[in-house]
Amino acid sequence: MKFHRDKSKGLDRFLEKIMKKYYRNDPIHFAKVLYCFWIGEKKSPEGNDVLGFARILTPRERDIFGYDFLIAIDKKHWRKSKFIDRVRLAIHEIRHCIVVVDEETGEPKEDKDGRIKIKIRPHEISLNLFLYEVKKCGLSDGERKVVKSLLKADRSFRKRR
Repeated sequence: MKFHRDKSKGLDRFLEKIMKKYYRNDPIHFAKVLYCFWIGEKKSPEGNDVLGFARILTPRERDIFGYDFLIAIDKKHWRKSKFIDRVRLAIHEIRHCIVVVDEETGEPKEDKDGRIKIKIRPHEISLNLFLYEVKKCGLSDGERKVVKSLLKADRSFRKRR
């Protein structure tokens, strides 16, 4: 896998617009995010194609490069994606990035070296199911609640469109 910056800055501009529109009041604005493309294939542990990922830069990388997070996007996927799919991917990857804030002041907390404290948010939804399993046994009560929440969120989105 090879990483590279988008010399046109189109990726940077796109993701910054998404951040301003969808994360207006989120403390992510205190962080510096390095956006880049990668070339090559990346698979999840389940064998699915990975289209993007976010990670915290190491303390050394943060000190040298001045960024807190890296968001990397599969260049081949990005080029062939529709606008809404690019928006969804951008929202998804930015959502992983958390700046830890003081609840009283709303200001970012700092680590012992004066860097802002940051974390990666794990996925909230995980349905590790086989379609065959659902066809034979249906959904569990917990899975049914997740699916109902997803459908409700999707209907809400479609009404706003």
